[in-house]
Amino acid sequence: MPASRPVSGVLGLRRCAATRCGRAAGTRARLCTPCRDGLATLLTDLPGLYTAVEHARTPGTPMTPRIAEARSATRGVLASWAHVVVGARAVPRPVRSVAELAGFLHRHVDWLSAHPAVAEIVTEIGGLAAGLRDACRAPRADELAA
Repeated sequence: MPASRPVSGVLGLRRCAATRCGRAAGTRARLCTPCRDGLATLLTDLPGLYTAVEHARTPGTPMTPRIAEARSATRGVLASWAHVVVGARAVPRPVRSVAELAGFLHRHVDWLSAHPAVAEIVTEIGGLAAGLRDACRAPRADELAA
């Protein structure tokens, strides 16, 4: 969804680039304030969710594919967006841990909010949080049988 969609009846304002949001975007941003704050909150929550997945496992049980995929995707997506920030802003890259990557992206959330791919960023970070929450749930019967 292009970030340059005008807000109905208001010249010069753009709509928020986040999927399913129709509010006006902030000045020099592609997200509205609530969506920008939501992205910041997700980035703050991800390290705890990532850790919670490990604590949700019953001791001695194998890691299910759902857990492995959620953890791997979290590291990979955060590292990918951190690479975008480092490349564009010429800042030192963070350590490749979920806590460091999420904290790094959180510190650059205003810059990310103005990035042309911010809709993708919001969708991917939201998907990571949902995947980690799902991985915290008890294993499904088909996962235990495998």
